Amino acid sequence: MTATVTISVIIPVFNGAETIAETLDSVLAQTWQNWEIIVVNDGSTDSTQSVLEVYQQQHPNLGDRFQVLNFMNSGVSISRNRGVAAARGEYLAFLDGDDLWTPEKLERQWQALQDTPDADVAYSFTAFIDGAGHPLKEKIAKRHNGNVYEALLLQNFLASGSNPLIKRSALEVVGEFAPDLHPAEDWDLWLRLSRRFAFVCVPQADVLYRKRSGSASDNIALMRQQSLQIIERELHAPDYVFPPGFRKKVLGNCFQYFLFKSLERPLYSAKGWQALGFLLGVLRYDLGFMKRGKIFTIVILKILKAIIWPRLDDRGRLG
Repeated sequence: MTATVTISVIIPVFNGAETIAETLDSVLAQTWQNWEIIVVNDGSTDSTQSVLEVYQQQHPNLGDRFQVLNFMNSGVSISRNRGVAAARGEYLAFLDGDDLWTPEKLERQWQALQDTPDADVAYSFTAFIDGAGHPLKEKIAKRHNGNVYEALLLQNFLASGSNPLIKRSALEVVGEFAPDLHPAEDWDLWLRLSRRFAFVCVPQADVLYRKRSGSASDNIALMRQQSLQIIERELHAPDYVFPPGFRKKVLGNCFQYFLFKSLERPLYSAKGWQALGFLLGVLRYDLGFMKRGKIFTIVILKILKAIIWPRLDDRGRLG
């Protein structure tokens, strides 16, 4: 007889042989144990499948609480949607194949939803780790409860697809992840949920988001394009009235996010021009950014250094 499962943990993975075992370990270590794991192997071409097979062999006690679904490569959205289709839980949690959770993550979020019966989505603060799993100084700790729609449109404070615990009934109302919006598909879904349902915050950094070069979130140009597409869709929704000046604030925040993101990594000439474009976007919607003194000066100097000296080519080599 199949046991009842409260939480389905859906893990999409593509070429995650180096990290997937550690990710799975972080689920097995949860203080909340009434879960199932559904790993969706999205056509990995490395040794991910072998790692998963060994992992299953090492944990035979998990039985049907641990499934591995293998498909041809279709993208993270379709992989998550396939996991949802196979899930048995009343609650759904998504965890990317290179991110981690603290041991209390699921229990804290589940308890928050029990303590806040009007809420259908629980989320936690996010801490960042590097490719080797070492903690970084960066952290997103925004506390919003109830109707978080406008706050979430101003900033994706959930930070990644590995954060929320969602009542399955809520996801069934708003629909699945949009395959055509990667890498902004998670923010799109969180916004659709926030339009209809209340959120509750767990003020603990229980989500460890791994920042690695070459990830989908590194494609700044595509992410900007999709983010602006989502923003324009939301701002022109006929059934919602935003406060005066809200559109400029949202767009200013959007360009500011991509400006700082573009300045995170070593700059060469083309990236410098890209950062300048983001700065002009910020100033178009928020001239007050120039009054931020030291920050504004540092931004200008970094952009000028990238564009003028040293002059590097698109591979970061001296020209």
